[in-house]
Amino acid sequence: MQENLELFFRALALAIALESFCWALFPSLMRKIISQLLEEPDSTLRIAGSTGLVLAALIAFFVS
Repeated sequence: MQENLELFFRALALAIALESFCWALFPSLMRKIISQLLEEPDSTLRIAGSTGLVLAALIAFFVS
């Protein structure tokens, strides 16, 4: 159980680091992307989010 929790927090730290990396190097591009996302309909964002979840689950399944 301890190993699973440690792995979870390492993965969380990696995700935060990757997003922070993008904000540190490309702040104006990130603002532009967010402003474009605000204009997208909810249905498009739901599809993108669901696709990301399925992709992440498949990666986790095949890696383990």
